Amino acid sequence: MTTWCKRAAMLAALVLVLAGCTQEGFNPIARAGADQLIARVRPAPDAPATPPAVLTRQDIEALGVATIRLRLVEGGRGSLFYGAAQNADVTTYVTQLRESVGLRGSQVVSTRGLGTDLLRATSSPDDPLARPVPPGQWPARVERTYELPAHAPRGRIERYSCTFSYGEVRTIAILTVEHQGVEVTETCRGPAGEFQNLHFADLGSGFVWRSIQWTGPQQGLVDFEVIVPRR
Repeated sequence: MTTWCKRAAMLAALVLVLAGCTQEGFNPIARAGADQLIARVRPAPDAPATPPAVLTRQDIEALGVATIRLRLVEGGRGSLFYGAAQNADVTTYVTQLRESVGLRGSQVVSTRGLGTDLLRATSSPDDPLARPVPPGQWPARVERTYELPAHAPRGRIERYSCTFSYGEVRTIAILTVEHQGVEVTETCRGPAGEFQNLHFADLGSGFVWRSIQWTGPQQGLVDFEVIVPRR
C-alpha cells in the first residue's frame, strides 16, 4: 500500500460520524466530447462482448475539456468527470451517469448523485485550494462553511476553522504525467466535530493536483486527481 493510500485510509477513519443533476446549462460541446469518449468504452447493443477499452491520456486530452478522476474513499469506484459547465470561477464536472462535482480551483464546492449531496461549500477569500498559492505562502488558517441536506431552506450549515501542516516533497504520476509537490495535511475543527483533508500541492505554483476532501458526515471523503486542468 502506498503512502498516499495509507494516509487516505487514516483520514477515512478520522472522519467523525455526526449524528441527479439535470442537463440544463451544460456546455453542449463538452457534452458531445464526453459522449464521444463514452461511445468508445460502451459497445453497441448488438456488438459481441469484448473487454472495455482503456482510455489513454491522449484520448482524454483530445476532448479539449478539463477532466478529473474522482471516487468516494469509502467504497467508491473511480470515475472520469468532464468539465461541462462554467459559472464564474466554479467548474461543474459530470460523468456519463450525470453525477456531478463542482470545483472552484481544486476546492470541492458541491456534489450531486454520489451519495448524500454536498449542497454548497464556501471558504475564506485566501483559500489556497480555490486560488493556487505557492506552498510556502499558504495562510495559517482558512474558514470553511458547508451546507448539508436537512429539513430547512438552506439545509444544515456547519462551520470549521482549518490549519495546514506540511509533509514530504515527492513526485506523483497522474495518468503518465509526473508532478513534483508537497503533501499538505489540513485539520479542520468546529462545533460539530473535526476532520482532516489531504492535498498534493505543486512545488512551484501551489496548484493542488490531487486531494482528499471531506464533503459531509454521511458522504465522507472524496479522493480526486486533476488529469486535465481548467484553462
